[in-house]
Amino acid sequence: CFMETVLHELTWRPSQIHTRVLAAISPQVENRIEQIREHVGSLVATLMNISWKPARVDGTATLVSVGNEHIHPGVNKIIQHVCSKLTTNMSDEEATMHMDESERKIRQNLKQTTLFWVEKLFPSTEGYFVSPILRLLPSILPVIFAAVDDPEPELASRAVECVEWVANVPFVPANIMPELLNSLENVMAAKSWRVRSAVPTFIASLLFRHQFILSSESQRRLLNLSLELLKDSQLEVRDSARGCLSSLLRICGPDVEAELRDSFIKWCNDSEKSFSGSAVGRSSKKRKLEGGKSRSLLSSEDLLQKHAGVLGIAAVISSHPFDVPDWMPSILVTFANHIDDPVPIKTTIRNTFTDFWQTHQDAWPLHKAKFSEEQLGTLTNLLVSPTYFM
Repeated sequence: CFMETVLHELTWRPSQIHTRVLAAISPQVENRIEQIREHVGSLVATLMNISWKPARVDGTATLVSVGNEHIHPGVNKIIQHVCSKLTTNMSDEEATMHMDESERKIRQNLKQTTLFWVEKLFPSTEGYFVSPILRLLPSILPVIFAAVDDPEPELASRAVECVEWVANVPFVPANIMPELLNSLENVMAAKSWRVRSAVPTFIASLLFRHQFILSSESQRRLLNLSLELLKDSQLEVRDSARGCLSSLLRICGPDVEAELRDSFIKWCNDSEKSFSGSAVGRSSKKRKLEGGKSRSLLSSEDLLQKHAGVLGIAAVISSHPFDVPDWMPSILVTFANHIDDPVPIKTTIRNTFTDFWQTHQDAWPLHKAKFSEEQLGTLTNLLVSPTYFM
């Protein structure tokens, strides 16, 4: 728009002009006209870029002020206004259902303005080693995630894109990362499974971008958040966490992988022990259903834990798409023996074998040397066809 062009042309002028523009557009963040809100978001992003004083290199080639860069007070004021109007405590989001129509519309407008601002800011700073949004990131993260479950499809789709932009922020310094992880834990408390299902992808991207600079404490926190999502009550969230965990395991190294593999096996075994120790389990471990099919009598809680363990093992397997470690044959045989377990366990196991075969079939004459004749026989008998692995 015209004002953006003027601001870019007058970047050499003192900051008073930025203050005046921000003061003029602040009341318009809730404007009922979408085009005006879009221009307001664009102007906030432009002013943030122009007034930003990024980190610099001192005489010893050390970055200073990273994460503490100057942010115009007017921008801070707008963000504080947005956060005060929108629910930033995700566990209390149901309170918004009792608001009247006008108040809900204001919240909708504020979400849209925020997303317009994020969409404009991140592409323009993609090539930077730091971003002007770093200091504000922990505050606006719940706002962006909350919009993922917005009833308006266009707004929800825009929010998903913004989550991807934020996850790929180039450099989150050590003084901001703990705040960001605290904010992410707040997001995970959301009652909406759609919001929670967006978290694993965010974690995977964040860890990938920061794998060489992330502290061991922050890395462990991200890993623990992924494990927590693996036990989520919603199937879609658990499936998303499995894909995230597979990526994390390639970064965290073999020691963490071995530790988690043992934990996942324990989750599966504990759920089976809980079942076999019950009165029903002692009388009959499986009940025949019509058509000859069988279904385990695991309780819903035990089933959830076992499925989390199965998903975790599936993530470990998929983290080795082109090799067969020594521990993998026994795990695959165990999986094959549970191919008729109840849904969603059987679905996860079948999908794991499908993915395994797609990634290993080209070198299968070499890989199958890792399997004993008995193991190969078990896999061949329980899978789709005798030529599936042979």
